[in-house]
Amino acid sequence: MSWEKEEEKYLLDNWKIESLSQIMEFLSKTKDSVIRKAGRMGLDTRKAPDTLIKKKWTIDEDQYMINNYNLLSLETLMVDLNRSRYSILKRAQCLNLTLKLRHWTENEINYLEENWGIKNINIISKKLNRSIDAVYLKACQLSLREEILANGYFLTPKYISEILSINVRSIYNCMVNGLLKFRKYNVKSKIKYQISIECFLDFLKNNQTIWDSKTADMQTIKSYYSSYNITSKNAFTVNISLPNWLQSKIQEDLAKKSRMRHKLQWTINEDKLLNNLTKASYSFDEIAIRLNRTPSSIKSRYYAIRNNNYNSEFLNIRTFMNDFSNTSY
Repeated sequence: MSWEKEEEKYLLDNWKIESLSQIMEFLSKTKDSVIRKAGRMGLDTRKAPDTLIKKKWTIDEDQYMINNYNLLSLETLMVDLNRSRYSILKRAQCLNLTLKLRHWTENEINYLEENWGIKNINIISKKLNRSIDAVYLKACQLSLREEILANGYFLTPKYISEILSINVRSIYNCMVNGLLKFRKYNVKSKIKYQISIECFLDFLKNNQTIWDSKTADMQTIKSYYSSYNITSKNAFTVNISLPNWLQSKIQEDLAKKSRMRHKLQWTINEDKLLNNLTKASYSFDEIAIRLNRTPSSIKSRYYAIRNNNYNSEFLNIRTFMNDFSNTSY
């Protein structure tokens, strides 16, 4: 932004008379802009000599620092000693009054990695005698995963819904109904839910009708049954050992005929089952797996039944009113 002649005249007339902050406020310009302009105009931009003289610390001031540095606030020390913030911090370093940097030991790192996301952050902080911020910072430096995941030991309901391609609300329903075991965990005053891999695999085995291996992320599921080894030649090998029930599940899902179910008429039993499952808060995706139909077909049938029930009730009421009006007394 260019300078006006009036601004240059004001700067020339008031330089070294008014304070720099007053000039900046009046001209609505930054400190660097004012100083650079003053230098270009040939004005003396050097600091006053009395401000350049370093005031030596006395024995009484040092003793005051030793007695009060860790007790009083920095602002109070600045007022009492009539010194700048930087000067006090620098003197505290010279007097060894600041806390020394405590490096993390191997045992502390192992404890953090083993208990990250399993024990509450407050417990870890108290055990290691470190601040919560220090624990979070070290976890970030170690590239530990999100706290709720416990470095891969636990899964979240959202992550399970993505693995199985099922609505997350259906996963929560399974948790409420006792089909999927979980535990509560506090993360920064918020309650979240953790599902161990063992509980997740038990859920897959005991509730095979809820999920379909054709739509699920089988690579992730198979990884939970994998073991990793390093040979003597530093070769990395992966061994996958799937249980018999999972192998049978995959074969059965693949053997299902991809029939055009939308051309088949809905039976009374299917309508009843659809009605019961929707009342039980099952999602359209889950019901589609149960009835071997597409989710869109389930959704269309659900609204068709609901509309038919509404229309039939309306017709019954209208018929009753017509009969009532035609009755002679």
